[in-house]
Amino acid sequence: MSLVDVVTNLAQAIGLDVKRLRRQSGCNYGGVIPGVYYDNSWLGAASSTLSAGSGLLAVVPFMSPVGLTIDRMGIVVTTLATGGTADMHIYECLEDGWPGSKLLSTSAVNTASTGIKEATVNFTFEAGKTYWLGIRASVAVSVRGVALTSAKQFGMITADGSGSSYATALVQSSAMSGAAPASWGTVSLAQLSTVVPPSFRLRAA
Repeated sequence: MSLVDVVTNLAQAIGLDVKRLRRQSGCNYGGVIPGVYYDNSWLGAASSTLSAGSGLLAVVPFMSPVGLTIDRMGIVVTTLATGGTADMHIYECLEDGWPGSKLLSTSAVNTASTGIKEATVNFTFEAGKTYWLGIRASVAVSVRGVALTSAKQFGMITADGSGSSYATALVQSSAMSGAAPASWGTVSLAQLSTVVPPSFRLRAA
């Protein structure tokens, strides 16, 4: 066997291992079916609910093991917010693992009634690449969330390590009266939150 053959076989083996790792760590295990909704749950646990706070931007990580182009991005309102609206956002993930620049913001959706509230988008998640998905509400509203047992954690919520809660979202102030931050900025302990991660409904194009 030539050196070229050895290198080729090794590259192919590594490629297969990378694909397996992506499927084990991504949010949707199988391939993509047009018209099917996917979300940011890492396991098939029953969904929960959370209260999306007024004037707060909350973001959570998402990674698809395969390329995923979406044409709709939404949330599911479980308890309406009279006169309320919300918008959703996608941020890049930097090399250090934290959110960076904003890649997409949706139009505002009406949260004054229950059910799925979605906006039309055109966005492609690259295979194996992490992104941060965000929600911002004008009035506190209850939405469908990912079970904590199916959420990614990124640190203890207390600086001294004495607590028992894990951070499952990042939050910062951001009023609906203006645009969401163009970039997330420096991540601090104060931004770590134990809120139930919102379930972002992503429809495959």
